[in-house]
Amino acid sequence: MLVEIASLAIFVSLFLGVYLFGRIMIVSPDSKSSKLRLFVEPVFGSVTEPLANSIPMRRKYREDLKKDLLASGRFHDTALKNFLSIRNTVLFCSIILAFALICLGL
Repeated sequence: MLVEIASLAIFVSLFLGVYLFGRIMIVSPDSKSSKLRLFVEPVFGSVTEPLANSIPMRRKYREDLKKDLLASGRFHDTALKNFLSIRNTVLFCSIILAFALICLGL
């Protein structure tokens, strides 16, 4: 019984964390601006490119993702790298959190 409750609590907390992070990214003040931003600083500075390339992906998927980002209004040259670095960081953090919870026996 305790295992099911802990599993449910972990699921709900991860879901809410990802949901709130997504809402912050979507409803940020930068996304409401009407000016065209072609030059944007990388999200994680000089670590953005290694984070974006830490999980390999096929060239076709990368091109499709870039087209989707362009269609959604992300015209700046670092949009793909920023998106992939944020995605990979969330993935790595969730893996580390799951490993820590397994080690704690939850």
